[in-house]
Amino acid sequence: MQTSDWRKRPLKQAQLIYSVLDARVLVDVALLIEKRAHNLNIPWSWPNFKGY
Repeated sequence: MQTSDWRKRPLKQAQLIYSVLDARVLVDVALLIEKRAHNLNIPWSWPNFKGY
């Protein structure tokens, strides 16, 4: 359930903080997936995910 209207500008400070944290967590998750794939000998290539 979305509780914030992201179309309204300027964004509120809470929205900006949320978006920064969201992006940071995604980087951490991606790095974890890459590490686990490597440990399991599963081919992993970042260029395959361009545009997502």
